[in-house]
Amino acid sequence: MEKRINDELSFKLKTIFEDAMNTYGRQDFARLETLEADDLYKRQIDNYHDLKNRGLKEVICKFKVNALMDVNKQSDEMVKVKFRASLENYIVNAKTDEVVSGIREYIVENIYEVLFIKATATKTSICKSCGSEIDVSKGKCEYCGTPVTLKSSDWIVYNYKQIMGN
Repeated sequence: MEKRINDELSFKLKTIFEDAMNTYGRQDFARLETLEADDLYKRQIDNYHDLKNRGLKEVICKFKVNALMDVNKQSDEMVKVKFRASLENYIVNAKTDEVVSGIREYIVENIYEVLFIKATATKTSICKSCGSEIDVSKGKCEYCGTPVTLKSSDWIVYNYKQIMGN
């Protein structure tokens, strides 16, 4: 199998990751759900609520991929990419906006390993209303009728981790 991908796909994956990170920073969770696999999205939401319950808010802004460092095509439906990216990332008190961790207006540079999958590779999901397993190709839950959120691209972020950073 060819391990390289073309420039158009590289650009698309870079754009999706930037969009996902900046969308999380804006706390636009409806949009974020269209960019990430369900498990990753749930972890992001859980993190947001954990911080919120402690009176905190994570600030992620100015996220920009500066370089594509490595690409490894795992299969026709999975690609692993290593990006070097810069961003502002800190935690504030949700009421006072006082920084409690990190430094406001300080750009850090990190390296991320990101696993993308084709959105069509996700054939089942869990209904957000009734908890039933559903077939996403049907467009709605067969049990309660709740519409399924469709992904915004043919590729989505399946998982990512920061592997090096400030």
